[in-house]
Amino acid sequence: MGVVEGDGYITLRRTKGNIGLEVNDRDFALCFKDKLEKWSGLKVKFKITEGQNTRFIVTLHSLRAAQYLKSFDIYCLTNAEENIKSMFLRGFFDAEGGVSGSNLKTPRIATRFIAVFNSDKKLILFVKNLIESLNIKVQNIDIKIGSGFNKNGIYYRLRIGSKENLIKFKQRIGFSIERKNKKLDEVLNSYRK
Repeated sequence: MGVVEGDGYITLRRTKGNIGLEVNDRDFALCFKDKLEKWSGLKVKFKITEGQNTRFIVTLHSLRAAQYLKSFDIYCLTNAEENIKSMFLRGFFDAEGGVSGSNLKTPRIATRFIAVFNSDKKLILFVKNLIESLNIKVQNIDIKIGSGFNKNGIYYRLRIGSKENLIKFKQRIGFSIERKNKKLDEVLNSYRK
């Protein structure tokens, strides 16, 4: 559900339904494929588009599965077990988040945080509540303006900072995407210098 709320998609027509994801990271696509197959018990298609920008495409063709996920109320996850919250957040951060670290060799001016972006304020506030229920402090949520998010170009950025909270994020949520894990390790290792 975290992936679907991010870069994933659900399409529904009268007699057809799809759940899918199209991304640049092979490991992310394969992880999503694996989770979809385990959840649905159905075969999920995996396709690679070659060219200037290689894309990895995962698609589950199932009207029933698409209808179920489309009608699923993610806000009920507020009362879910910690591992369920963590997996939702991992999917969402894989899809919409990243790690920022700059000037890491100069601790006085270094910038270190994990961020997630989305144009839906209600969703960002829900994600904040889930994160904080795992005893990870959210640094702030700020409003940004850019293209491609919604008709007004407004989106929200949720940030997690401080060594303690970054370590907790790694231990309790983490990423499925290796490049994001490597960046998080690089940022965490910079605290030791």
